[in-house]
Amino acid sequence: MHGFSRLFVAFACAATLSACGGGSSNPALPQQSSQAQSSSAVAGISGTVTLAGANTPLAGVTLTLANGVSTVSGADGSYAFNGLATGSYTVTPSMQGISAFSPASLTVKLSSATAAGQSFAATSATPVTLGAYRADPAGVTVAGISSGGAMAVQLQIANSASFHGAAIFAGDPYYCNQDALSSWKTACANGGIPLATLTAYTDSMASSGLIDPTSNIGGKPIYMFSGTRDTVVAQQVMDQLQTYYQNYTSASNIVYNQTTPAQHAWITPDAASDCGHLGAPFMNNCNVNAEQTFLTMFYGNLHAPTTTPQGSYAQINQNAFCSGNNCAAISMDNTAWLYVPDNCATQACKVVVALHGCKQGQSYIGNTFVQQAGINEWADTNNILVLYPQAIASPAQPRNPEGCWDWWGYTGADYALKSAPQMTAIMAMVHRITAAP
Repeated sequence: MHGFSRLFVAFACAATLSACGGGSSNPALPQQSSQAQSSSAVAGISGTVTLAGANTPLAGVTLTLANGVSTVSGADGSYAFNGLATGSYTVTPSMQGISAFSPASLTVKLSSATAAGQSFAATSATPVTLGAYRADPAGVTVAGISSGGAMAVQLQIANSASFHGAAIFAGDPYYCNQDALSSWKTACANGGIPLATLTAYTDSMASSGLIDPTSNIGGKPIYMFSGTRDTVVAQQVMDQLQTYYQNYTSASNIVYNQTTPAQHAWITPDAASDCGHLGAPFMNNCNVNAEQTFLTMFYGNLHAPTTTPQGSYAQINQNAFCSGNNCAAISMDNTAWLYVPDNCATQACKVVVALHGCKQGQSYIGNTFVQQAGINEWADTNNILVLYPQAIASPAQPRNPEGCWDWWGYTGADYALKSAPQMTAIMAMVHRITAAP
């Protein structure tokens, strides 16, 4: 859904969701221990941070000077300290979920020019086993963008007994692609698949027990977002999704934002890209707090969010939930992420499953989506665990070159049913989180 005809999004491995958008630039004084500096600020230090072995830009890394002045790497992995006096500086990177950086620190001697190319490579931490949190099964919801939006629809429809709310950004109706990517290009992308065909398939699969009864969909909140400037998923596709939903629930249960001039992106106040931007990390700021809206729909009145996330990021072993411990066989990553607010370690919390889009997983944009989707700050104060499953690109079999979730059948004809391998893996993680310790 982001690249092809519908920019595809995948992978989530090790990064974070702090500042996005090309690296911060904070004025900084030289370290007190480094003398021989002039009183005038004439130079700077800049570089990039990437994931070791993948050369993937890593956002959200904190770079700190010895005197405590810091900056944060942006969506392209870049960072910069500007306005420094001449002298000697030591730059040290750090980020939760990262076990080591190479080098661990850099000492830079400045004269009268910016020292560029001061770069670091991060090693992902060893993934942990996903624990049981005794989360509330009645508080499990799902949200997604692009291919993740389509997967959110599939999860909600196929497992409607388990999901109690859904937020869809630039997705499409259930089974719109009908086992073939060509259906997206020729008909689904234009809203041209007859709605009666999709509802008939849904009803047939429910009658056969291959998906949950459609009666479970009624009465549960649904948030939809479609930007007026989206050139990847036309609004008529989301309009058709709205009509599809109205076959199974009242219009009063649906909130549909279709008036914001947004391009194809996840919409959050945490994003650095402007509302009309099309491109990585596919996260735009439109002065709309979509997360507050859909979380309020899901869970009622919310406590005010934290300014920045205060919980912990656990990089979990996703392979444990795929057949044969081999997630790569179904175009899913070896690891996923769970955001854990402090309260959720000791009390039952709710669960949001948040699904990136094509070219948006950790292998593409690091942890930008995991840390900057705008959900975690609300999760801190409202007792919500946030699961971030991860998809990856697969050039051959299955063919998924842009790291999308399966919304057209590349993992098999059952991709939209309860037996679908990707949905089975995601549901297994949800069941683990809601299980008793």
